[in-house]
Amino acid sequence: MKALEKQTGNLSLPMNLVLLAVVVFLVAVVTMLIPTGLAGGKPGLATALIGALVLTAILVPLVYILVFRGSNLAPIHGAELARLPQLRQDSITDPLTRTLNRRGITIGLLDLMALADRYGHQLSIAILDVDRLSQVNQQYGDAAGDRTVSAVAAILADALRMPDRVGRYTDNEFLLVLPETQLEAACKLGERVRTNTAEADIELSDQTIKTTVSVGVTEFRPGEDLEHLISRAEGALHQAKADGRDCVVCTRAN
Repeated sequence: MKALEKQTGNLSLPMNLVLLAVVVFLVAVVTMLIPTGLAGGKPGLATALIGALVLTAILVPLVYILVFRGSNLAPIHGAELARLPQLRQDSITDPLTRTLNRRGITIGLLDLMALADRYGHQLSIAILDVDRLSQVNQQYGDAAGDRTVSAVAAILADALRMPDRVGRYTDNEFLLVLPETQLEAACKLGERVRTNTAEADIELSDQTIKTTVSVGVTEFRPGEDLEHLISRAEGALHQAKADGRDCVVCTRAN
């Protein structure tokens, strides 16, 4: 029955088009003949037929586009509209870790900076680097590197509170945005993440490996812009790497 309905549905549009063409043709013939008869002349059937064919050729495609194509396109537009929320979400999501991507986390940070600036709320951020990720890629392959990054993302997701946000900022870095959080609390969170990462076993296809992270933490200073805030966090991260990695460095806003 479904197959028959499908076949009938496929035939309905051509049949409608044929009926439309016949109706337009007949109306055009009558339209061509009536004025000639009213004028007292002999109806020119050949002329009327030619004119009717011309009108049919012009009108049928126009009516088809306006009526039938319009009705067919409506469900397509509806489906696209239904997908818009998912498309927007995909545009700010990192496909590997399913955290926010750089664009998504930056938008979130800017929003929270505006709120903190306006209402005097506390706001801290942390930039976390997966230590020696390039060596993991070289020694075990890119798939192992991806598995390591995903494992760190899972550790971050477990450690963060509901209002906190995390996003993959570069290939080997994550940006943590911590609203309503003073620097001291942000440093404790960074240390917890560092410890949990160092203790975690990362399962590969044929073996288990370990990894560590370096973390740079800072607080938002009212009135400062995104560039200065990120730069200060990156400075703290660079210091953590210089101190031997697998550590947390916290920097206050001057």
